[in-house]
Amino acid sequence: MTAINESASPVQAEFQARLEKTALDVYPASSSSLEITMHNRGDREIAVDIAVESLPEGWASLSQNSARLDSDESAFVYLRVAPPRRADVLPGDYPATIVMRGQNSGEPVAILSLLLRLHGFGGLSLALEPARADVSEPLQLFLLNQGNEALRLAVSAWDPQRQLDIDFEQRSLLLKPGQRESMACWAGPRSKFWIGKPREIAFALLVEAQNDCAYQAAMPASVLVQPRISSHIVAAALLILAALALALITTKATLPATATELATPAATASAEN
Repeated sequence: MTAINESASPVQAEFQARLEKTALDVYPASSSSLEITMHNRGDREIAVDIAVESLPEGWASLSQNSARLDSDESAFVYLRVAPPRRADVLPGDYPATIVMRGQNSGEPVAILSLLLRLHGFGGLSLALEPARADVSEPLQLFLLNQGNEALRLAVSAWDPQRQLDIDFEQRSLLLKPGQRESMACWAGPRSKFWIGKPREIAFALLVEAQNDCAYQAAMPASVLVQPRISSHIVAAALLILAALALALITTKATLPATATELATPAATASAEN
């Protein structure tokens, strides 16, 4: 449909243009296309320049930017729309205008209106620092909303061995498009062991989107649990006990020999008397 009154000028009355459809669904990082039909109903040649207006730069392209139509000739131009996939490209309705101007006069001969319905996309980036922590050390979970829609997230933990108590600074948060956020969590053993080597217990932090797609992301983590009594202390204690035992055995072994040595002079003196 042309938005110009076709009786406004002879060229406008002779030139007709229409869109394949007046609304177009578009998804970021993909493209949508439609056909523009032009027809010269006059008895002389018409040359026009074609341009897309009212859209951000780089969103739209035409298969050709001009057309030359003989009398009673039709021509077709294809419009391709491909918005970038960025968090600042927000979903919504974007009006577009396709303007066709006479090459000789520069005046519009047809103006077509198109509504672009840009849909949203989701994206989430996660990072954990540190990936392995001591019991008293907090883990920092970093989150980035890479989508172009607000994203509400729920955070939980997966502990397959059920050995840990895991606490979060917060259990849910709302991220705006492109927003970065961080949150802390702590993991500790439900019961401590007395003796042995440090144990590394693995678990995972789970982040779930609270929207229609409900996708889930997991971040592996682990916590290092120390025994109540260090293995070094146990080893040192065993060495001390071993040394004491050795000293005691040595002492017992030398006592009879000493007694014999003390008795020998006395026996000799009695013999002499």
